[in-house]
Amino acid sequence: MKRIVDTKLVSVRESKEDFQIELNKMVEKLNKENLVFDIQFSTNTEDRVIEKRYVDVNVTVYNALITIYDK
Repeated sequence: MKRIVDTKLVSVRESKEDFQIELNKMVEKLNKENLVFDIQFSTNTEDRVIEKRYVDVNVTVYNALITIYDK
């Protein structure tokens, strides 16, 4: 069984393209460090707060949980 040594979260609201860019940056960084990792993806929706009031707009949030393991 591999031992977990760290976790990282990439999370971006609304823009799937921005999420992909941020995720690619993180994966490049981890690959340069020659780390062993896996990625779990999820999406969820949440309401946005504008000027201290809740606005029901169901914003999509894209998430990637990166688990880094001992070699």
